[in-house]
Formats: sequence, structure tokens, C-alpha cells
Amino acid sequence: MNIASLRCDYMGKSLNEADVTPDPFQQFQRWFDEAVRAELPMANAMTLATVSADNAPSARIVLPNRANGTRCARLRRGGRLPHPF
Repeated sequence: MNIASLRCDYMGKSLNEADVTPDPFQQFQRWFDEAVRAELPMANAMTLATVSADNAPSARIVLPNRANGTRCARLRRGGRLPHPF
């Protein structure tokens, strides 16, 4: 199998600050709705990245079970991504 043949083109839209809503939960809902309409597999899968007090980055894959406009709840954690990548 040619691994490159599995790639998808994710360049359908660009990210411009002027197009982003100041409310992160509204923006999440917008992006989630777009992913569902595009029939992406696992539209709720995302990378959650944080930085520790000593500036060490950490990223993990999460699967939120619901979002209610003020938070995402019941995150199921996937594997932690090592740093450096």
C-alpha cells in the first residue's frame, strides 16, 4: 500500500482571524457543524494542547461526548503525543 494515497486534502478553507467569532464555544460549534456536514470520520476527534508552567508543551487526542455552549464534557483521552514530535 502507498501511504501517500491515504492523504486527504484539508485545504478547503483558510483560517483568518477576521472570520473567527470571539466566543470559543460558538467557534467550536461552527467548526464541528462543518466537520459533520463534510461527513468526516470521527468529527469529534481533536487535539488538545497545553503548556506546563515550565513551558513544556503537551498534546493529546480527545473525544468529547458533548458540548453545551459553555464547556466540552466527558473527554475520553487518547494517546499522549511525545515532544518533540
